Amino acid sequence: MNKWEGAWHLAKYEWRKDRAGMLITAIFIAYMLLLSRTFYMDAWNNQANMSIDFLVDFTQLVILPLLGFPANRTMFKAWRDDCYTRKMVQWRTMPISLGQLVTGRLIQVAGLLSVGVVLYFVILYGSTEPLREHLGIGPFIGYVIIWFSYSVAMASTYTLWEQGYSGKIYMLICFAYSFVFLAITAVLGANDKSVSLYLLNKLADGNWWYPVVALIGSSAVVYGMYRLTCRRLRIRSFTR
Repeated sequence: MNKWEGAWHLAKYEWRKDRAGMLITAIFIAYMLLLSRTFYMDAWNNQANMSIDFLVDFTQLVILPLLGFPANRTMFKAWRDDCYTRKMVQWRTMPISLGQLVTGRLIQVAGLLSVGVVLYFVILYGSTEPLREHLGIGPFIGYVIIWFSYSVAMASTYTLWEQGYSGKIYMLICFAYSFVFLAITAVLGANDKSVSLYLLNKLADGNWWYPVVALIGSSAVVYGMYRLTCRRLRIRSFTR
């Protein structure tokens, strides 16, 4: 079995096991829609509310990448029991290569992200008339591509910490990411700036190359994380 076949089997196994966790992930999508719809309703009517803009930027920057990680017992016990390291120990006793482990995880994350991101933005676009009026389907697809590219790239960095380090370090990094994004979006909001609004305006003006750059950059990051994760797994201890 080559690397891609093995990785695909691992991804499918995880998808089947995490069906209940995917339902919980749907709750996060509903929360994001509830929060962000007001922002997208008012984006072009000069009624910007920076407190809402700040929250939409923060939730999309933080939660969108997490849609690739279904809420399950492994995630909730990462700090206390280091469940993912124990899972890696079990897998390493089988004829599974490091490349298959890392690629399988990336496929699993990208697959779940595809479903979550598309579901979120399709419902958002279909239920928000001002968004449809000001942003045609082509530019909106570009907008979705940008956010999907960002989400996959960011999620791939999580897989590095998840697979390459202990559960405690992984959770600390997750908290650190959240604080960094909170600080960034708070500073932008204090200066009447918004990542989401900026991208909407650029795409509405016909800047089609933004999604192209996002895809290229995301591909480079994912490949880099794949290489770094494989390198880290060759030297890390699987007993801690």
